[in-house]
Amino acid sequence: DDSGNSRGYQEITSRILIYDVSNPEAPAITSTREFKGTLADSRMVGSVLYVATSVMDRNAWDWRGAQGNKSYGAVYSFDLNGATVEQVAEHKLKLPVSGRENMNIVEVQNGDAYQYYLVATLSQTVWSWWDRQSSIEVVDISDASGKIKPVMIVSAQGFVNERSQTLIKDNTLIVT
Repeated sequence: DDSGNSRGYQEITSRILIYDVSNPEAPAITSTREFKGTLADSRMVGSVLYVATSVMDRNAWDWRGAQGNKSYGAVYSFDLNGATVEQVAEHKLKLPVSGRENMNIVEVQNGDAYQYYLVATLSQTVWSWWDRQSSIEVVDISDASGKIKPVMIVSAQGFVNERSQTLIKDNTLIVT
């Protein structure tokens, strides 16, 4: 629905497509699920798919900058175990992301097990080139039942320009 959008932009959505490939000569879509935003990263944990998205408020892209901006980053979890794709949880990040390329799912080995975290660089203004410092939000997406757990939000001196500048090691967020 595009009502109330004076510029005529449509909301951007992404989709999960589930294929039956039992006959490789004729793969068939068995289930689909739309969700808000542009896909930035994803990770399977058991039968749960976690997806990180950037949902942009197309009305914010003018001289006003972030004034009235409704853009946000989000992480969703979907159960892929049944015949249909069911959304388990959604977590909206505290500020807009500086760009979908600055949302990174990192894998951390903890003994024989792995933990997964979404590390997102957030923007105070939505114009990432204008930001003089970055905020970083970390969300735990390790739960095989789809639970999303916020971990922390921190400020970094300077601007985090790309996803390779963040990692987690020995329970410590490292920003370079």
